[in-house]
Amino acid sequence: MSSRVPPRNPVSLDAGSTEPRPFGRSSKKRRVEASVVDDFEDLERSSSNQDGSKLEINHVVPRAIQIQLLCKYREEIEPVFPFPIMKVYEELRERSPLLLQAVVYAASPGVLSSGVQDELTSIVMKLAILVATFWYRTPKNQIHIAIDRFIDLAISVSDDIGISKLDCALSVASANLGDQVSSSDAWRTWNLCYLLSASLGSSMRIPPKIAWDADLEMKLSSLEYGRDALSTDGFLYRFVRAERLCQQITVEAGYHGSDSTLEVTDHAEIRRIQNLIRDRKAQVYSSVSCPSLKLYEHVATLYLHERILHTPTNKRSFAAPYVAERLSMSDFPAPLVTPSDIPFLYGLRDACRAVLNTIMAFEVMEIAPPPLLMLSAKAYYANWLLTKLYIAVTASGNTYGAFINAESLELENHLGKMADLGDTICTIDEAYVAGKGLLSAKRLR
Repeated sequence: MSSRVPPRNPVSLDAGSTEPRPFGRSSKKRRVEASVVDDFEDLERSSSNQDGSKLEINHVVPRAIQIQLLCKYREEIEPVFPFPIMKVYEELRERSPLLLQAVVYAASPGVLSSGVQDELTSIVMKLAILVATFWYRTPKNQIHIAIDRFIDLAISVSDDIGISKLDCALSVASANLGDQVSSSDAWRTWNLCYLLSASLGSSMRIPPKIAWDADLEMKLSSLEYGRDALSTDGFLYRFVRAERLCQQITVEAGYHGSDSTLEVTDHAEIRRIQNLIRDRKAQVYSSVSCPSLKLYEHVATLYLHERILHTPTNKRSFAAPYVAERLSMSDFPAPLVTPSDIPFLYGLRDACRAVLNTIMAFEVMEIAPPPLLMLSAKAYYANWLLTKLYIAVTASGNTYGAFINAESLELENHLGKMADLGDTICTIDEAYVAGKGLLSAKRLR
């Protein structure tokens, strides 16, 4: 890349004399659409030129409601997803107005009307990139999903300000308040970038955007065991480890692109992946009582056993979106069943049911507020695989049906429960993306 952009001063509402430096342009390799970056810079510049008493969203959301939404974020979202907001309201308002706008946006379902949420979208979507991406909701009258572009932008910005690479020893966070590179905030932000990109990559079956390397391992470990760690950092540490395992399985099993796919007869490789899952269970899943982390144990098993449904031509059908229009009633595996296939059939069935039963055990407000890619997307994926398995054991010409009973899948029961959960969430607020996605189960029935 060209010369690194120096650390930027915090955006202040009374910093009219300070013009933020533009960023995100230094590399064609990581450049996103120019219009996105231009909008980001223009909106940020306009925010820095405001009078301190006139926050940009004041005309949309009264101050008292902003405080209420910040409290809601801390009480309902932080306990189920480790994206902490550490500043008090007045500090956010004066020093981090863009972050405050993003928090108001993320916490708005169930409090603000859909019209107000749409207006907030235009303010936030290109500003607080990570928050906007985790809680992205496609604006009204738009069908293009921009999550991938926002992740690219977040990674590009991280490169430009220097938090994506190791520049110093990470045993202790820098005590310099102006140090944006060697701080726990920087490590936390980069790990959140990885968490988001890995989750999207596994869902969309695209190659990893952020490589897992010694630098990322060091940042994660330093964040977990550092003396200035937040109470949510252990939660984040386990989420990253869990998502890393899912990414590792999808890559090594050959589910991306034209890679050759794992064979069920490759017992050595299957045993190695199973050992990875067992190790992670001991290190991550069993050490906490958080349902969302326990869910990942079953999701990792899903990724391994998915292989039993692959054919030479249907690999892309396992990538999101998981909608009924993408189901094929003819492109399913019908091999001569061997002893190696049978454990995969039952392993897939049991893992699908375990994921869906775990989701149903959540409280509604444990599944609705967290980002789409982190929890509810796992339910869509399990529904999808269970439906594809049902086709493979019931469709004309199938060979799996002789070895596993279609009724044991309990497909109709699970789809009905997911649709009911989607209805419940949408009753609270239709803006919750989790609710809309779960309603797609109705189309699969």
